Amino acid sequence: MTTRTGRPPSEPSPSTRFGVLRNGPSSDIVNTSIDWDRLVRGETRKVTEWVIYLHANDYHEEIHDLVAAVGRLTHRGKRRPPEWDALAKSHLPLIVIRILVNPYLFCDCGDHTDRNRFFHDDDQNKKYANSIFYGTQFLDLLSFCVEMILIGMTNRVSTREDSQIVNVLTTNIGPFSEAMWKRRHLVPRSAVQSFATIIAEDHDIPLHKYASSSLNCMDLMMQLYERNQGISPPPSTYASYCILYTWTYTRQAQDTRPTMEHLRRMIHEHVMQIPGFITNYFRECHSGYRYDLATKINFSLRDDTIVGEEALTVVKVCGTLACTEPIVDQQDLFEERKRFIPSLLASCQRQLCGCSIKEIYTTHALFTVNTVFTSRRMFGDSIDRYGGEMNMISMVALVLLHGTEEGNEKNVEMGLNLLEVQRIFARRSPTNPELVKRKADLLRTSSWAWNRTLKSLLNVKPNGPTHVRLKNRVVNAWRKYGLTLGLKEGEENTTLPRPTISSQPYWMMEKRCFWDGCPCSVVRPSHHVRACKGCFQVMYCNAICQQRDWDAGHKVVCGKR
Repeated sequence: MTTRTGRPPSEPSPSTRFGVLRNGPSSDIVNTSIDWDRLVRGETRKVTEWVIYLHANDYHEEIHDLVAAVGRLTHRGKRRPPEWDALAKSHLPLIVIRILVNPYLFCDCGDHTDRNRFFHDDDQNKKYANSIFYGTQFLDLLSFCVEMILIGMTNRVSTREDSQIVNVLTTNIGPFSEAMWKRRHLVPRSAVQSFATIIAEDHDIPLHKYASSSLNCMDLMMQLYERNQGISPPPSTYASYCILYTWTYTRQAQDTRPTMEHLRRMIHEHVMQIPGFITNYFRECHSGYRYDLATKINFSLRDDTIVGEEALTVVKVCGTLACTEPIVDQQDLFEERKRFIPSLLASCQRQLCGCSIKEIYTTHALFTVNTVFTSRRMFGDSIDRYGGEMNMISMVALVLLHGTEEGNEKNVEMGLNLLEVQRIFARRSPTNPELVKRKADLLRTSSWAWNRTLKSLLNVKPNGPTHVRLKNRVVNAWRKYGLTLGLKEGEENTTLPRPTISSQPYWMMEKRCFWDGCPCSVVRPSHHVRACKGCFQVMYCNAICQQRDWDAGHKVVCGKR
């Protein structure tokens, strides 16, 4: 018997009562009658032996079938299957990570210096794809093992073997992540061209599978490290390099949450190492990567599906990365509305009406205003243009109110500076149609927010003379801003052009929120609005706005809830 490569097997195959493994008519064909599902369940202790044997003899298809059979153990739910104990005792995870660290695993796929590894020769393409698929099987197998260990830790059923495996895996996260980083050329860059819809060419399919499996595996390895060590892997391990790079090109929206969580924790826990991490990271990436990352950052900030705590995490991580010189230099290449600052404001605008937790959307506004304030010269954006169009005035109002309530002079100072920028713009006489529109947008959003905010500011109960002075300073500045726009204290602006129910089809209506309490009711938001499924005559930013308008009276005119 010879292997697929034409060599005799290195040693006899492990025994099993569930079939036989033998060569077919030619050396590159293997006939097997082994029922891998039965072997995995009935001879679990031999799975590791089979993995070693099949890998040593290049039995690619058999590895695929065996790994698939192991993976099917998880279909029983989130509890660990009884077979796991035998897999752990045979040290399956340690064998798999040793295989993955070996540089010869993807030896037919080139290295990270390659720019284009697709060939005109079909045989070479097939060999390339098979090598990627084969290596990806081991990533999936390691992911299975780590997931089983994490489930055991969560359910408090970890065994002594689990603990031993955890120690070895966490110790080897450095060599593992470095080996994966050297394979970053396998992550397809085509995904950056279109995040919404992309149809992969045939030769892209194994690459996208590799990218998905590698990101999932690295996510689980980092979770394991964090659970075991109580801290995120340091930047020197390359783990953060891998997840950030792969996330840049991933097409899966669900990959954003775990990636951002790991990076947020790393930035917080290894703050002194972050400047060096960013410098080294961009130095090691290919020349066009900076633009690709800037594209993904701006896109993610505008993603309507990201709200709440997840959106706050995305803003903190993306804001940190976007304010670095390599990303700042790329912003002029984008259409103005899709650059970092307007994308950041779009994220916060979405939070103000889409998040029901005050602490989260307030923190989001604080971070947004702070980023805009500290980076306004760096990006060269005309910050005054976003007061109305992107509703930045509502964010400034929230920061001023929160700063006054907490007696936080730093936040108040930051908010007052941006408020003055808006006031100076409001004093100017518009000289062209664009400025006329910008001033009209600013007047509408300011009219909506001004009296509400003033009333809340006046209700703040200060503690001590210093707090009194701070409150008076904010109230005076806010009144001065309203005076510049011709707003009157105590008089709600009833002339705001709010949307009204019409007989037009909803797709022809003006895209604004129909709940009066939402700032998006007076200016078109940067995020999508959706029609009420009861009457299709009104539109809302999200379910929160819809429920509030329902309670406020829409239920009277709506055909059904």
